[in-house]
Amino acid sequence: MAWRTLLLALAYAAYAKREGEESSLVQVGPPEKKFALQEEVDHCSGNAFEVLSGRSCNVLQACSGVTRVCCQKEGETCSDVTSKLTPGDLCYAAYGEAPCNLRAFQDKEKLEDVGPMQAFPSVPWDWWPKALTQTGASVHKVTCDGQPFRVVSGDICYAYQTACPNQKFLCCKQAGQTCTAEKSSLFAEDTCWSSTGRPCDDGPDPEPTATPGPTTSGPTPSMKVGDWIKTWSTHQLTPDPWMVICFSGYVKLSDAMGECQRTKSLMPTGPLWLSLGGGNCDAAIGGSVTWSQEVLEDLMASITTVDLSSYEGIFFDLETNSGGCSLSLPGNACGAKSGTSYGTSPSAQLFSQAYDAVKAIGLKVGVSWSYQMPYCMDNAAEIVQVTLASDAVSIVSPQMYNGGGTFTSQETAPAAWNGNSHVSYSDYVNVKGGVYPSYTLYNQQYDMTTNLQNMEQMQSAMLSWANGQGIQSFMDSPGCLAYQNS
Repeated sequence: MAWRTLLLALAYAAYAKREGEESSLVQVGPPEKKFALQEEVDHCSGNAFEVLSGRSCNVLQACSGVTRVCCQKEGETCSDVTSKLTPGDLCYAAYGEAPCNLRAFQDKEKLEDVGPMQAFPSVPWDWWPKALTQTGASVHKVTCDGQPFRVVSGDICYAYQTACPNQKFLCCKQAGQTCTAEKSSLFAEDTCWSSTGRPCDDGPDPEPTATPGPTTSGPTPSMKVGDWIKTWSTHQLTPDPWMVICFSGYVKLSDAMGECQRTKSLMPTGPLWLSLGGGNCDAAIGGSVTWSQEVLEDLMASITTVDLSSYEGIFFDLETNSGGCSLSLPGNACGAKSGTSYGTSPSAQLFSQAYDAVKAIGLKVGVSWSYQMPYCMDNAAEIVQVTLASDAVSIVSPQMYNGGGTFTSQETAPAAWNGNSHVSYSDYVNVKGGVYPSYTLYNQQYDMTTNLQNMEQMQSAMLSWANGQGIQSFMDSPGCLAYQNS
């Protein structure tokens, strides 16, 4: 097509001037952690990104199956009709035939990484495009780590150079050394790998081998692994998950049930749990989405009147509450916004009553929080105490990671918004339920066998740490839960 030829020429000219610069596309949502800023943007994911100056539709040509791009200002673009991208516009890659569904973004937040269950999108939940799950489109992933990948029809060097800004050139079986100042040949179905300087004749980088954990504390073949599945990205994470947790970020029972009902047919096979909570204090479109006395009272009144027969249990994701949100102002430590009414802060005892109420209707109870305690609940220490002591809670899942694919024993620091609570993992000594830590997988790692190996490595690292610290409740951990940011 003529416009593609023109864009290709312009892209190469622009690239010569921008060599060495970092990507100009910044992903804006949904925010999924709050500590470490994510460095790379996945333009193929279907999540929103911000268009900055100097970028064209070519940046999306490494995404197999993309039919067009949907933007807030330009509408449908990067198609046979138009290829206009406007700096400052907010866009996402679209797949299949689903029409663009655009609503104004309320916040232009950078994508941040805070924990599986602390995600809340910067736009309404039902805005996020459903084409990925509806069409089953296979998104081509460019690897930047020296591992081989397949060139799809229509790919050009500029797309790979944008996706891998630090690479020097590509090595391909057919094209040889390419994507240099002298050569830009790429052939469909060719096998290539990115190089940061190694000669192409050396072949792809060897696949990394896992370092086994100590045999005395590594995971056993019977280790249980469950999946946290986001309602906006329902791909299965591990083979035959022991449990599947439907995570929407909603704290109200009716909202969470509605979102999980909408995506239930897309969920992996396995015992299904309903997650409640996991958001910051406020939704990006405004209004409280935190735990409050009113939310818990509504839960206890509603569970006997709604049909929860398709769920194995309810998972309480405890991150923020009314008191913590109020104490975090002024500022944005917990995603709180001035002027929001958060209701009455819930007592620890009220959570204990809610756990008992769920168990009374025949459902199991799981509880998760960031690291060793909720990071923004004004009575965090009391929450941990009643949860660990509850006979109703069968699973406690501290989120033990500070980046994809790695385990950490890091602890949430005392602060005003968590009541200056001092809680450590050693306080789990008398926990009634089983300890199943949650870990995040590497981003864009979709092979389930590889994901399972990654989980085994993190569980081994956790067990080694627990053995060294003498924390028996963690040494006895029967399994873990997987989450993936993107």
